[in-house]
Amino acid sequence: MLSVIDSNLLRQPLKSPAHTVVAALDEYVVKKRDFGAPISLLRDHIGSRIGKDIPMDSLIHIHGFNGALGLNELTRLGETHRIIWTLHDMNPFTGGCHYSLDCTQYKSQCTNCPAVKLPFQSAVEEHQEAKIATLKNLPDLRIVAPSQWLANEASQSAVLAGREIAIIPNPFGPEFLPNHKFSEVSSKPEAGLRFLIVAANLSDPVKNVAEAVAAFHRLRVISPRSQLNLVGGGGREFSGEHVTHHGLLESDQLGELFARCDVILIPSLAENSPLVIAEAASQGCRVIAREVGGMPEVVSALHSGATYKNISELDELLGEQKVFTPAQRTQLSDRAVSLFSPKSVAAQYDEVYES
Repeated sequence: MLSVIDSNLLRQPLKSPAHTVVAALDEYVVKKRDFGAPISLLRDHIGSRIGKDIPMDSLIHIHGFNGALGLNELTRLGETHRIIWTLHDMNPFTGGCHYSLDCTQYKSQCTNCPAVKLPFQSAVEEHQEAKIATLKNLPDLRIVAPSQWLANEASQSAVLAGREIAIIPNPFGPEFLPNHKFSEVSSKPEAGLRFLIVAANLSDPVKNVAEAVAAFHRLRVISPRSQLNLVGGGGREFSGEHVTHHGLLESDQLGELFARCDVILIPSLAENSPLVIAEAASQGCRVIAREVGGMPEVVSALHSGATYKNISELDELLGEQKVFTPAQRTQLSDRAVSLFSPKSVAAQYDEVYES
């Protein structure tokens, strides 16, 4: 495993100072203030030593390349290595944004990019053209998407049009393999419903946490015993009665919290296929998510949970929720393991590696 940082920039800002500085410039100098998704433009042009550490004759599996592998380096590696690239958002096939939101210009040319300020719009267009040229030089490149939604978006893009794209879900980590039985004690209706929201930064406007918190407080009018748990950085503005802030949790702590909660809420305005859905389901916690990106696919595959399009639908769904029985939690957990366990997903990647 080769990476610029081991965790993320919020937790390790000094691990790669150049990466942190350039990512901050992308966020606060290049991007328009009102654009609701992150962009990577300047940080795609900083160097790293990762390419030099890749052994000859090895298969390369790329997950995130921003600030790690430059396009020129990808071209060079493609001459001597076989490359598998798992897409985790739209950035690999746009001029800079990680989610295009309502913009569809990535399907042709990223001209007059709505995500960045005027002085950087030509750079976005040039960066998209560079991606098109680079991937043309990688005929043996195999593309994987964790959701059908992302695969569809990629296949319509100017960068990846015509490429075969395999659909393989993201796996949850082995620490989320269930090792307990759900007891009657944690499933008493009189205890009230236990909701959960998880985000690296709860104050991120793209995560749209305010919408779910407001819906929770409306629910408490008819369900006064309900509880809301918030996990992640920031979010102090959402403090209120029956709202508990846990801060950033380690995976084992998060797994224990999933096992104690009934529903995880994901009100994000832009998502692909967030791993937290599978992690929560592995512990018998069902999801209510906004109907965006690949989330409806995951909910449908789990045969549990629901999606919503607007606030009134969210309110209605919250009012319909019941406490799961231990048998229901076990059924959901078993389904999540069959779909998203490391063993299940690794078997699907074996086919891609060997094809």
